[in-house]
Amino acid sequence: MNDRSDHPVYSIYFDHLKNLWAGLFTVGLVRIPYQEWRNNPRGPLKYSLYQIDYNDTTSISGNQDWVITQDNDQHLYIGNEGGLSEYVYNTGKFIRYVYPGNIKDIEFDKQGFLWLATSGNGLFRFDLSDRSLKQYTSENGLSHNFVFGIAMDRWGRLWMNTEAGLSRFDPDNEKFRNYDIYDGLPDDHFDDESEAVLPNGDIYMGTSNGFVVFDPGQIKDDTSRSKVILTNILIDNKSVLMLSKERYTELYKVPVDQIHDLVLKYNQRTLSLEFTALNFTVPQKIKYAYRLDGFDKGWNYTDARNLIARYTNLDGGRYDFMVKATNSDDVWTEQPLKIAIRILPPFYMTVWFKILALLSIAITVSLAFRWRIVREVKQ
Repeated sequence: MNDRSDHPVYSIYFDHLKNLWAGLFTVGLVRIPYQEWRNNPRGPLKYSLYQIDYNDTTSISGNQDWVITQDNDQHLYIGNEGGLSEYVYNTGKFIRYVYPGNIKDIEFDKQGFLWLATSGNGLFRFDLSDRSLKQYTSENGLSHNFVFGIAMDRWGRLWMNTEAGLSRFDPDNEKFRNYDIYDGLPDDHFDDESEAVLPNGDIYMGTSNGFVVFDPGQIKDDTSRSKVILTNILIDNKSVLMLSKERYTELYKVPVDQIHDLVLKYNQRTLSLEFTALNFTVPQKIKYAYRLDGFDKGWNYTDARNLIARYTNLDGGRYDFMVKATNSDDVWTEQPLKIAIRILPPFYMTVWFKILALLSIAITVSLAFRWRIVREVKQ
């Protein structure tokens, strides 16, 4: 083979015929027949160079970023900047299938689907039978849309190293589970071609700060439920850790975490409620949701960095404050914490005041009417 030192090799693959395929960094795909590299390892080699021809749809779909792999039926698939292609051995041509973006890795499952990792567009499932494509992104739960590679375990689950940690995907229920430094990873950032599955099923993955090895069968989801409590109540920005309650005409103090109802005066205009989950397994990954029924239209979502709900200028009336949380594996509490809140209206907005006002008006009108009648009689 001629000197290609000015064109670094991005990837190497041996197919079922022992042909050597080399993806050059930016100038195309090279195929070296077995007899060439086997019998002439040091001399010039005969090879074929495949490059994209924009006027020929049977040419390779791009010139760089190579992923080369073969399925059990000896079909050779190539992923690169131009999408997914297949090399047809009897013609020496290519079939261009789809363009989901720059493909970083290809994995096959037992159902015959091709799983495509992309640099920025997430994960794709490609069905060869009808050439349909289904996309999964961070909106579906993927930790990051830049996926470097895929490792498939013996249960058919996909383990993907991304720009923001490790994602596990179960194709059966289409659920993601994400892992980061809080779960023990040495770093959240991975890189190209940094994953491998060993014969015993263990998975190796390299990060920017060392590598990890794990048995996917030993990683279990946490199914426990988090209990949520109030940790503080602020009324007009003043902390109230103990509330006075009345029982049989006697006052006693109740800790804020035991409060289930709250009564405010009409001029107490600002209310803040702080909360937390009693779950100490990776608390940084716990998610929260809260709402004030009668005021909020839906749930407000937050995380461990902001565990406070603030409300101002609430009208008099009854409200229900509710807050729920996940555990570190995104399992939500079955029953949210519920605090009944009653805000007393000003005296002039109370029913009794309105009734007295109406009575006063009625009495005044009646007295005025009688006085007029008496006056007319005297005249």
